[in-house]
Amino acid sequence: MAVLVIVAIVVEVFFSLLLIDRPHPLLVLLLAISAGMVREPRDGAFVAFGGGFLLDVFGGPPLGRQTLPLVVATLTVFLARTELARRTVLAPVLAAVVGTLLYWIVLVIVESAAGLAVPWGHIVLRWVLPTLVLNALLVLPLIALVERLSVRSGPRRTARR
Repeated sequence: MAVLVIVAIVVEVFFSLLLIDRPHPLLVLLLAISAGMVREPRDGAFVAFGGGFLLDVFGGPPLGRQTLPLVVATLTVFLARTELARRTVLAPVLAAVVGTLLYWIVLVIVESAAGLAVPWGHIVLRWVLPTLVLNALLVLPLIALVERLSVRSGPRRTARR
């Protein structure tokens, strides 16, 4: 799992550099959601925190700009889980959409608190909506990959109630 987190961070940093001012999937968020759904919510929180911290280190100030939105979005998605949501194939897609929305809301709050200008209309149209679509499309293949890696790395753990 650690290797997958590092790969997600490298790819996300690469996307940020290559696709300047263009939306890209939030791979660390999707990986955190996938890890929490396949393994335990705690695993998803660790991925969100560790991945967010590394993105903050590589992305520059303000520190916490990535960590806080990733952790808040991931934990909120897991707090909202229900038994029905665990059994339906659309649960990961819904989790990705809700997680992405929460990520952007918290990110905008963090940037506003840091004194950065936040053009809401531009962010919603240029970043949030395209990222929602990309994340919704990528979450199911990523969950399948995490499940496959989890089977190889040991027995699957089920979330406690």
